[in-house]
Amino acid sequence: MTIEEEEMKRRMVLVIGIAVFLAWFSLPLSAATYYVSLSGNDSNPGYQSEPWRTITYAATRAQAGDTVYIEAGNYGAEHVVISNSGTSSSPIVFEGYKNTPGDIPEPGPFDIHREGGLPPPVLNAGEMPLLHGGGSVITGIDLSSRKYVEIKNVQITGYSTSNSCGISAESASDLIFNNIVIFEGARDGIMIKKSDRIKILNCQVYGCDMSNIILLTTNNSLIENCLAGDKPGGIVSDYYISIAGYYGNSYGNTIRHCYANNNHKGADGHYGHGICLKGYGGYKKACIKEFHFNFQGVL
Repeated sequence: MTIEEEEMKRRMVLVIGIAVFLAWFSLPLSAATYYVSLSGNDSNPGYQSEPWRTITYAATRAQAGDTVYIEAGNYGAEHVVISNSGTSSSPIVFEGYKNTPGDIPEPGPFDIHREGGLPPPVLNAGEMPLLHGGGSVITGIDLSSRKYVEIKNVQITGYSTSNSCGISAESASDLIFNNIVIFEGARDGIMIKKSDRIKILNCQVYGCDMSNIILLTTNNSLIENCLAGDKPGGIVSDYYISIAGYYGNSYGNTIRHCYANNNHKGADGHYGHGICLKGYGGYKKACIKEFHFNFQGVL
């Protein structure tokens, strides 16, 4: 073999080695499964046998493709800020459970034709994880600027009615909220602003001061199989389920199989608004492409 042939062979081996090295590093990292429990500690690695203690800490660690299982219990006044986004093929999932991950069944369709309305939910920290704000002027879960994240099987209550939300997301997309129960939780229960492709599924939101579920200048989103109402003798929400054009138009949204339920007048003599499309200003409009709902005693 000539010197030139040996040099060519050496270069080919080097090129192949670099190609293999780059291909190996381009492979996606394996998705991880983490656990949160009241018996845990945030200094733990997050394994099922060594869980983390707070949802707040888990929210800083979860990466695209990861699943975080949250055991039932009262986690108090946490302010959970989701730090990272998932991807279309590798979303981040935060899922509550009672005793074993996956043991909370998917809610079936609510009976939206029931006479006399549907009762407000009863919170039970022994069944699903609960965030209890204790009057804190903070937001329970914040997903602003995040994409491809799902929050499932979580209860929220007790955040201040002055300027807070149970769940808030601004400039977000491709989020899913499934089986979220919010009761007298905040000024707004679920508040989505300037976002796209949001799904709010199987949720019960009752007794928030301003809005139970509201989409502000949010597009191509779905609210399905959700209940919104108030507690007899408690707070009368101003808006139960609302899609509003505020900062700009809201378009391409769907409300399907939802129920707005009002039980009494507020101190100012009004019942609140049921399922509402609202525009602010001349060009700011709220448009909807499908409407399937029932309401009881709301205007």
